[in-house]
Amino acid sequence: MGRIYNVLSSLEEAHLVRAQDTRPRRYACVDPAAALTRLSSTKQEELSQACREIEALADDLKNELSGVISRKTEKSFWTVAIGNKSHELISEIISGAKKELLFFMAPKMRSERLKNEL
Repeated sequence: MGRIYNVLSSLEEAHLVRAQDTRPRRYACVDPAAALTRLSSTKQEELSQACREIEALADDLKNELSGVISRKTEKSFWTVAIGNKSHELISEIISGAKKELLFFMAPKMRSERLKNEL
């Protein structure tokens, strides 16, 4: 019996049930559509807050790493196998190129699509 009141209190805090101030205390469900709207709004706000925190952390990390000097070889050679992560890796290599980039990809359709996207 004691545990159910904790659960009901949690549901009341989430505005999913309403409590009547009686002895014993009685609870009633709120309208399901209203409850789902509240839950959705709460979760969206939580996700927005998490996104803001992640963006702030990313900015802090960029600032921390901005002074790091990496040793780079004069020329790099990458082999990229076609797969799920290849597009992301190719985009990273192209955007990171400083001077020149030799790019070869066998399937013409994919290379044309990448050329247009990048």
